Amino acid sequence: MFQETTKPLLRQDQVKEIQSERKRIQGILNGPDHVKKAIQDKIGLQKQLRNVTRDLETQMPNPYSREELDLAVKREASLREEWLQGMLTAAEMRKCPSGAVNANMAWEKRNKNKILEWKNIRKRLAASGDLKGMDRLDSYGVSNIEAYRPVGGSQEMNLDSAQIPGKSFHMDAIPDSVVFNDQDIAKLHDLDPELAATLATLPASARAEIKKIIMEYQVPRGTIATTDVLCQAEGGCKRRPADNSVYCWQHQPVEISVTDPIPEV
Repeated sequence: MFQETTKPLLRQDQVKEIQSERKRIQGILNGPDHVKKAIQDKIGLQKQLRNVTRDLETQMPNPYSREELDLAVKREASLREEWLQGMLTAAEMRKCPSGAVNANMAWEKRNKNKILEWKNIRKRLAASGDLKGMDRLDSYGVSNIEAYRPVGGSQEMNLDSAQIPGKSFHMDAIPDSVVFNDQDIAKLHDLDPELAATLATLPASARAEIKKIIMEYQVPRGTIATTDVLCQAEGGCKRRPADNSVYCWQHQPVEISVTDPIPEV
């Protein structure tokens, strides 16, 4: 059965940091004479170089061979499925309800070795170039169990007694929305531009009434409404006649009072 070591391997950022440190020390020890002469503790520097080299040789995650790769992928998925059982949710970890601390400690104790092995497999899979979406993961994300922590679920504890209180928002039920298409909005702009500007802020009941009115007067933009009689002003007019009249509001005849004085000629 395939099994990875549980001895912690270096993360990607740690590997780069140690490699950079080794290169720096080598540059000093192998530098020009004036640099070598400036070294105050050459033995200590050589010891430091041996230590960082040993760390890279023993703790750097190496790529899997072709024969190991499929086994490692299956083992990673199996371990992840196992340690996810009983893992506290994000809300439980954040709010810490009664019993959460003990439950988390028990979970960590049960899964310590599984998680260590899983982390090392992930690091070696990353070194093998076999982790999908690696460009979206940082150096911690490759082996970060938080990326898989559950959010909610039927197993979540009662959070009402949490040590860290949160805020609950209870929103009223949203009534059926009233949707206006482009033609509706254009027609409303023609009828009442100010009302059209406030349309988005109106309650659903008001929007429904406006929608009803628009549907009654809905005609294609650029055409006239269908009426039996149009304004009969000379020269032609496409407006509707006013009530009890054959003329629109603009062409209403002006009435002259008989009491008005007749201008002298």
